[in-house]
Amino acid sequence: MLRRSLCEPIFNLAAVVVVICLTTTQAVCQEMLLVELRNGMQLGPGTVEPTDTVSTDSMQKGTSGEVISKPIDVLNDGLRRTYYNASPRNVINSQVVAPDQSTKIDFAAASEANRTSGIQSFRAIEQISKFNRNGRRTLTCRLADGNTMVALQQITQLTPQYAKLEILRGSDQRLAWESREAISSIPAEELQLVLENALDLTRSSEWLRMYAFYLEAKRYRDARRTIEEAIKRFPAELGGRAQLIAQTEQLLATQQFDEISVRRQAGQTQMAYSLLSAFPRELIETQLKVKNELEQLSRTLVTIRSVTQSLRERLDRLPAPDQEIAGPLVEELLEEISIESAVRLDDYIRLGGDDSLANENLVAMAIGGWILGPGSGIQNFAVAKSLIRVRGLVGDYLREPDASRREAILGQIRSQEGAEPQLLARMLEHMKPPLDLAEHQPSDAEGFYRQSVTVGRQPTEYTIQLPPEYDPLRKYPCVVALPGSLNEYRLSIPIDYWCGQTMALEESQARFGQATRHGFIIICPKWMSDSQAAYAYTEVEKARVLACYRDALRRCSINTDRAFIAGHFEGATAAWDIAQSHPDLWAGAVLISPTADKYILQYHQNIQSSKDAAELPLATYVVYGQMDGVRLNTPAIGTALDRYLKSFNYDCMVVEYIGQGRGLFSAELPRIMQWMQLSSRQRQRTPRTINCVSLRPGDRFFYWLEAPQLAPENSSNAIEYEPSRDAARKGAFEATLLGPGQNGVRVQKIPSADRSAWVWLTPQMVDFGREIQVVFRSKSSKVTLSPDISVMLEDVRQRGDRQHVFWQRLKLGGKG
Repeated sequence: MLRRSLCEPIFNLAAVVVVICLTTTQAVCQEMLLVELRNGMQLGPGTVEPTDTVSTDSMQKGTSGEVISKPIDVLNDGLRRTYYNASPRNVINSQVVAPDQSTKIDFAAASEANRTSGIQSFRAIEQISKFNRNGRRTLTCRLADGNTMVALQQITQLTPQYAKLEILRGSDQRLAWESREAISSIPAEELQLVLENALDLTRSSEWLRMYAFYLEAKRYRDARRTIEEAIKRFPAELGGRAQLIAQTEQLLATQQFDEISVRRQAGQTQMAYSLLSAFPRELIETQLKVKNELEQLSRTLVTIRSVTQSLRERLDRLPAPDQEIAGPLVEELLEEISIESAVRLDDYIRLGGDDSLANENLVAMAIGGWILGPGSGIQNFAVAKSLIRVRGLVGDYLREPDASRREAILGQIRSQEGAEPQLLARMLEHMKPPLDLAEHQPSDAEGFYRQSVTVGRQPTEYTIQLPPEYDPLRKYPCVVALPGSLNEYRLSIPIDYWCGQTMALEESQARFGQATRHGFIIICPKWMSDSQAAYAYTEVEKARVLACYRDALRRCSINTDRAFIAGHFEGATAAWDIAQSHPDLWAGAVLISPTADKYILQYHQNIQSSKDAAELPLATYVVYGQMDGVRLNTPAIGTALDRYLKSFNYDCMVVEYIGQGRGLFSAELPRIMQWMQLSSRQRQRTPRTINCVSLRPGDRFFYWLEAPQLAPENSSNAIEYEPSRDAARKGAFEATLLGPGQNGVRVQKIPSADRSAWVWLTPQMVDFGREIQVVFRSKSSKVTLSPDISVMLEDVRQRGDRQHVFWQRLKLGGKG
């Protein structure tokens, strides 16, 4: 759990007078729905109503009696409202579920709540106490005039999903305010005290209510403890309910098994195996699942031991010169092979017992699989030896800072038999990162590293948190998490938010948060200057973020198809701008309490799909508090989000926490992680159509189309940006991949200074074995191009992406 002052709601109403009188009444007999969106996300159960806007600005809402379309649906699950596009093409399934009959516990103190409309202006909530046994806590609010007010907040209702909170009447309480807080955000010991005090535990029925509450909240350990204590206290009345203990144990076991599966899928095999081995064997229903999982892991380990033994024996049979070349690679394989990387040897495992194949062919097969991945088909030992040399030289090239030395290394690579573009692309994808991480500091958490990269001759710091059992041979999803301030960077708030705070574990410090569980790498750049307080939309801020990400790609094994950018507060604003400026880099953007201004309002089409596009565009997940003062008083935020939500061509969800202010919303993280792991959450690599705009010199590369330099008439200065003057200066990037029959590209618009363009090509875009048709400025021509390993290597060296490599580039127009 985050530091308490940070995980609770944070209000920042900017001294604006706000009426804080919330109502959450719902129409009687509203149906409870489960909703499935086209991206695979499931929402609900909750009530669904249409709306014409997500904005809090009354000027953007339809007036009374006005007939207006309502293209946005909002699902209310009691804790939050989720806004999404209501088009039938976006909502692929919506089904009615049984009415909510979950356990609800009402508090008598609800009658003391202040429900009279009150007007109050305040800047922030500075301090929040713990809940006492009566379900009360105090809030210290700083008013607009600099004075403070202490408000007493009371839980008036508990449900398994959330607590309803209201302000109690009193001389210092001058507001009526109802909010909701997730049960998962309330510490277990505080919740237990509140429940024990709210229920009459002299009655067995109340113990059963508490048991049902915990059960529905999926707190199975607490449920088991409660029913055991209840039966102990009321043996005559509840003695016949002993089967509930076994049923709860079964639910707990299923929950534990699901957690083991999460860890296993995240590559944390040792932890999964350890947990499986210690799994309670007396639980009959889960025993078979546990047994099968253990047997599968055991068979894999036996296979790996058998493969390593046979490969060592085959290496010993090779002639001494061949052993000298292949020996280090085979020793590396034997030392580093794991359950995750064993798939590389599928060909060798399948054919290793075939006596008709020569010994050197089988060794070549293992070497080829280790270097190129499964299905490499390498049996020629001469080619395998060449691949070993090429891989070493490629690593040298990617690490070498001197251009003349890189050119010499490139010459050596070209002379090798294994230096074919097809082989090089596979080799790059399966290599370990070319650069090492900084030395780990003993005082830091396990997997936490402090790094630095040079940006414009100035060092920029960033931190990395690796998941448990990190293996550089496995590709990990990643979040580039931008802090909201310099102090938050220094305190590692983004790392704590995503990965959990450090906890003592034997002789080390470990984290157990959501990103840790699911095997994500978290990168936290120091993107602000030392005197900076807000995002300024400048090139240097973006350069710091992108430089840190690309440096991390050179040091960590990151799945670039599943890289997300995220942030909160000012960091969320920066992430929003960078997501739209560089949509080709990200699988999605998570924006928690952002603002919106300048280029965010102009670049929306950069994350919009074309009408005929089959693939989903870059997705956005936005989280706010209903009473976020910044959002309430910044109409541009509503304008930007309405544009997303009203069109089927965007992939956007906006989550609004009922009654909450400006905060981090750590309770939303499990659902954010679910969203991030949808199969649809993949970066677009080579869309068939590019239709993007730019207003900054650095925003000149989109997917596979680049302007060498943005034309001055299309550029604006972030500090002096003026919408009425600069919005119309947007430069357009428009291009299309031609159909397979035409085999080429068409560039319709490019805002370059000399009217030239660079087109970066891959085999997925064009067939290099045929003439390539090029249409530029309405003129058509044909060119013959072959893949170039120098283009491939330089592309990887500069961008750091070893998964998606450009094989060739084509210059159109301009000079030369």
